[in-house]
This record gives sequence, C-alpha cells and structure tokens, in this order.
Amino acid sequence: MRDELERLAATHGVPWLIALVAVTVSKAFSQKRETAMTVFRSVIASLLITFLIVENQPALERGALFISIALAAMLSDYIVEAVMGLGERIRKDPSVLVRWFGGRK
Repeated sequence: MRDELERLAATHGVPWLIALVAVTVSKAFSQKRETAMTVFRSVIASLLITFLIVENQPALERGALFISIALAAMLSDYIVEAVMGLGERIRKDPSVLVRWFGGRK
C-alpha cells in the first residue's frame, strides 16, 4: 500500500500542484463572486482532469504536459458546466443519445 501511495505521489504530485495553483490564479482573477462550493467543485474537477491527462498522455514532454494541465485546470469550470448541461439534456430527452450515436432516423 505504501509503495502505491509513493508511486501516486511521484507520478501526480507536481501535476496536481500545478493544477491547484492554476485554479487558485483563475479564481483570484475571476470577476464573478465565487461560493465555497464552486471553488471546491473547481478544485476537484481540476484534480480529476489532471489525473486523466497524466494517465492518458504518457508520451508528452514535461513542458507540454504542465502547460496542458494548467490550461485544463483553468478551464475546469467550463468543462464541468458543459458536462452537467449535457447530462441535463440527456435526462430531459434520452432519445438524443440514439441520434448522436447513429441510431435509426
């Protein structure tokens, strides 16, 4: 168990730190008033997006990886809102999935 935690910290420690700094900077310069829940949502979303980028893009160089992580962390609010809107649209009309994936017309 300890070996897995050390591997996780070694692999994701710096990217998560970059994501947290990027979210902090984006929230500090935001013009709209942020609630604690939206900040927490942004932090969790940026950490999740960072985890997915690091795990799925192992061939990226460190510089490109860090830039993509910072951009994704800054855009995490918009990504979460888009996914939530998509979920709401599917909940209202489930047949939209059939149309998206090439079902009968």
